[in-house]
Amino acid sequence: MTSPQQSIPFWLAHSSLQLVLRLWPEETRHWGQALAAELDEIEKPFAALQWALGGLMLFSRASASHFLAWLKVPVGSRLSPTSLLPASSSPILPKRSRLFTAAILLSTAVVLFLPQSREAISTVRESWNGYRGYDSDLRGLQNLAARAESENDARTLAFVSLVLPHSERTTTGRCPRPSSRLDLRQPS
Repeated sequence: MTSPQQSIPFWLAHSSLQLVLRLWPEETRHWGQALAAELDEIEKPFAALQWALGGLMLFSRASASHFLAWLKVPVGSRLSPTSLLPASSSPILPKRSRLFTAAILLSTAVVLFLPQSREAISTVRESWNGYRGYDSDLRGLQNLAARAESENDARTLAFVSLVLPHSERTTTGRCPRPSSRLDLRQPS
């Protein structure tokens, strides 16, 4: 017959607490060590397993607290091992916390994924490129011309004819290519 100290639930509880103790944050590690020391006093295997699960919950709370404290520290500085306060602040380091930096980056990413933002970025990009079209724009205009031609839509065909580059303006025999553009400048 096996003793309670040799059963599988007790072994699982003991090994899980030893693993968690290695990962425990430095400033509250004494709580984890006390938790592991009390495990040897428990005689029932499933009670030991429940104690280890409670220890895992305490570990997750200590880790979350450590992570939140880490987020509050300015970027570039470190937490001191004995407390949740920054170790030493240098005048060169930024004053914004990691949480603030992460929130700014996340909000920027969310804004960039909005369709209106992508449209605004492409509009600015087009204005910087001197209104040159991209291949995707040309393909879109050719698809629009094909659809307008199949639907016999004269307005859309006229629009596509004006917008497409000069070599691409010819569609089919239905829409003749204009021979010259109108010059709206005053004659000199």
